[in-house]
Amino acid sequence: MTQIITAVLKDSILMASDTRLNYHEIEEKNNEKYQVIKLVADCTRKTFYLKKAKLGIQFIGIGYLKDGTQKHHLSHFLPKIESGIKKKQGIKLKIKIILNNLNQITTQGDEGNFVNGVISGFDGNHMYIATFNTFNSDDDLNITEARQGMFVDSEKGIKEIDKKETLAIDQICKTISDSSKNKPESIGEEVEILKITKKEGKYIKEGNELFYGDQKELFELMKNDLLKIKGEILKPPVVLKINL
Repeated sequence: MTQIITAVLKDSILMASDTRLNYHEIEEKNNEKYQVIKLVADCTRKTFYLKKAKLGIQFIGIGYLKDGTQKHHLSHFLPKIESGIKKKQGIKLKIKIILNNLNQITTQGDEGNFVNGVISGFDGNHMYIATFNTFNSDDDLNITEARQGMFVDSEKGIKEIDKKETLAIDQICKTISDSSKNKPESIGEEVEILKITKKEGKYIKEGNELFYGDQKELFELMKNDLLKIKGEILKPPVVLKINL
């Protein structure tokens, strides 16, 4: 899991997320599924700028998806995610193309191969926020024209967003830090923030030592060099019920 926050300011959109990744195994008891989380690491980017689409996208949960016989980091799929998008298309059509592409690389109803999250960006002078989930159905998409002060917080820690950018950034960082104290097995304190304007998207806060290798390479580091991905073994493991 993770925490994602998208906040709409006067002339920009801030998209933030932590970088925590956990390694877990699935156990089933009394017809209910549980995550047994054995390790955490702060090494995974979950918020991206799609340059071709000129949109930001961020993901909750799954950090690695299937491509052939191997699982790859989300960054591996960015060209596929925005394939078919053309410059003059409207934002709603771009978002629907992105969701269709996400449905092609994920599996409906598979808790090990789905994505949900937020897409945001500009269409002329108008700002939009879209939420999506490929686990439930092909139609799980909500597109809303955004206004200053609108926000999405996956952990519902923010009640009202500050209008000034510097204060909003501080508020976002504190919110994720507070969430990490309550859910360290799922949310880390290291925050990345992508700022989107009508012209561009750029990171104004980035994580350190992010890892973009495939899952096989990640597992090797988990076994042999945890410090390289800022990893930590949880003793005892944390057991969480899966609610999708």
